[in-house]
Parts: sequence; structure tokens; C-alpha cells
Amino acid sequence: MLFFKMISMLSLIAKKFSEMTLLVQRRLLYINRLKRIRLWVLVNKDKVFIDRAMGNGIGGWQIEAKFQTTNYRKR
Repeated sequence: MLFFKMISMLSLIAKKFSEMTLLVQRRLLYINRLKRIRLWVLVNKDKVFIDRAMGNGIGGWQIEAKFQTTNYRKR
């Protein structure tokens, strides 16, 4: 009985640990994404109005940029 309790505790701890690492990874990815966007904007800010930045899940981030001056927000 004690043995089983120990095993269940260990599995619980492992589960919590994996969840925490996932959260940390997600946060790091998000921060990297923001940095990348900021860099991109810094490089291209003189000629680009960014209409919207679209993210699909954690995966890739595409920036949909419109090279335009007058008609803002054409969806």
C-alpha cells in the first residue's frame, strides 16, 4: 500500500513538473515572438503599416504587413 502511494505521489510530482516546463517554454516562445516582431518593426517602420499580426497557436507567427499610406484597416 505504501509503495503504491509513493508511486502515485511520484507520478503527480512528475506531472506537475512537466506542466510547469510547458508553461515556461510557452512563455519563452511568446517573448521571443514579441522580440522578433519588435525587431521587424524597427527595421521596416519607415515604409510599413502593420495591419495585424496573426499567430496560430504557439507555432509560427506571420506578420501580415500592408505597404500603404492612406487607407488604413482594410480587412
